[in-house]
Amino acid sequence: MNQTIADQSEPSQQECRQFAAAPVVDPELTPRASMPASGRVFRIFVSIAFAFATLQFLRSYFIVNQPYLDAGRYEAGVEKTPYQSRILMAVIMRYARGNALMERIASRLGPPLHEPDVVALLMVGLLSMVLIAVVVRAFYRHLSPYGRLSSMPYFLVLWMASATYIVRFQEAIYFPYDLLAAALFTLCIYLCYRRRYLLLIPVFAIACFNRETIVMIIPLVVINHFLPADGTRSSASRWKEIVVAAVMLAIWTPVYFYLKHLYAGNQTDLGLHDNLHFLFSPQIWPQILSACGFLIPVPLLFRRLIPNRRLRFYTLLIPAWIVIMSVVGLLPESRIFGELIGFLAVLCTVVFEQSLNG
Repeated sequence: MNQTIADQSEPSQQECRQFAAAPVVDPELTPRASMPASGRVFRIFVSIAFAFATLQFLRSYFIVNQPYLDAGRYEAGVEKTPYQSRILMAVIMRYARGNALMERIASRLGPPLHEPDVVALLMVGLLSMVLIAVVVRAFYRHLSPYGRLSSMPYFLVLWMASATYIVRFQEAIYFPYDLLAAALFTLCIYLCYRRRYLLLIPVFAIACFNRETIVMIIPLVVINHFLPADGTRSSASRWKEIVVAAVMLAIWTPVYFYLKHLYAGNQTDLGLHDNLHFLFSPQIWPQILSACGFLIPVPLLFRRLIPNRRLRFYTLLIPAWIVIMSVVGLLPESRIFGELIGFLAVLCTVVFEQSLNG
């Protein structure tokens, strides 16, 4: 079976030849050897623009939105579940509140950034966006023979993050762990795709304390098992992915149930949600579709343009996520799809590049 559904982590020679043979729609998009200086200037400009856009996004994120959780209760461990069970940011915020440096920084900032724990959220948010920027660029360049659109993934990240977390007409709220969850999920998908399991497992373990949805990475590891890199497997690596998936499940399960037991006495917002009435309300449709900047359908509608077979199988994560969130979340609450932003940015860039090549 492994031989019949072989995967190519790297583009094959045949695919590269097809890429090379494909016509370029606009010759102005091709690199010019005679103008290396202009290329460097453009990259510097894009980097500066991205830096300011990221800062603008983060400031808007905290000014436009209001925190849904009470910071003091969250840090004390008495906030509602399932939010309280996502304790990683509670630990960071609690440390920041008693840190002299964070207090000095907060004293120089205006509302709503005048509290040290909110400053910690801002710093973690900035690090999360930087991590996403680095990962989506590396992911795209690994997938693309040309890498002509290496700035596009993070451009899409900024667009999708703005549409998902800021430009919306339902409750303008934020949760302290959302941006970190998006960054860790993006990194885990990339490490899983590259089969960097020694790095994936510790990152996954940390992410388990931030949001339980990280468990969705485990099926992707199983996909790796059925789609080996070179189409064959040695006896030594035959069960590598199965062992990795088992280890990850062995990490996630006790963490999830321990935290659930630890905060079992807290009030809860956990429950199943009926989203059908939203689907019959046309005025709500734009808000639902705006999750991830209206781009969620792109990898599914244009799946055939994704040149890598294993990556096409990875897109099954998207409908699975939609189904699960339709049961445990509220569809108009676009932030529940935020963890898909980095992955979608890479997929959409690959699809767009393939469409340019005809």
